[in-house]
Amino acid sequence: GGEPLLDIPGMRSVLSLIAEHSSEKQCPLSFTTNGYNSDLYIDILKKAKECTLQITIDGPSEIHNSRRRTITGKDTFYKIVDNIDLCLSEDISIVLRVNIDNDNYLSLPDLNKFIRDKGWETCGNFSAYYGYVKGYGSLYEHAAPIEKLLSKIIDVSDQKDSINAFSSHGCETVNIFNIIKNHKKLPSPKFDFCGMNRTLFCFAPDG
Repeated sequence: GGEPLLDIPGMRSVLSLIAEHSSEKQCPLSFTTNGYNSDLYIDILKKAKECTLQITIDGPSEIHNSRRRTITGKDTFYKIVDNIDLCLSEDISIVLRVNIDNDNYLSLPDLNKFIRDKGWETCGNFSAYYGYVKGYGSLYEHAAPIEKLLSKIIDVSDQKDSINAFSSHGCETVNIFNIIKNHKKLPSPKFDFCGMNRTLFCFAPDG
């Protein structure tokens, strides 16, 4: 966890160093971010060989803003949307992840329409997928057992073109969903894993 594009002292120098090495070593960069401050670092991110930002939202504006506000209580949805537009126009790739749970899955068709109306899905450097929010004990009140949530998503997806802007992006939720929908059976068990212990590097804020 942690936000790599915080607006704090020293962050520009750290990101500049990373982007410089990316260009020198011909190594693409990828960040997972809330997208709120990405406009502050566009000039740096463009210096990398390639740059991809995975930006997470929690649904259409009214749902997202009810869950993700700034520390001063400001809405964040439309600033993030503007930053996605900016990134796409600057050839920075965007992977949009939508966290789905028991309380927001019905909003997927509305968000699907928003994405299509924005024209994002026609951009070669844009993709979107949804990810299941796991509940750990009682820490997250919106979580639901995955089998119940997937059943609800199947019902939503049966509406023509309701969520067709979302693709399978290596997400276990989407993969399970596709197996259930296409083959009418449950997939083989799969243990959770973190990609950090396989092919990724992790950088601390000090570089």
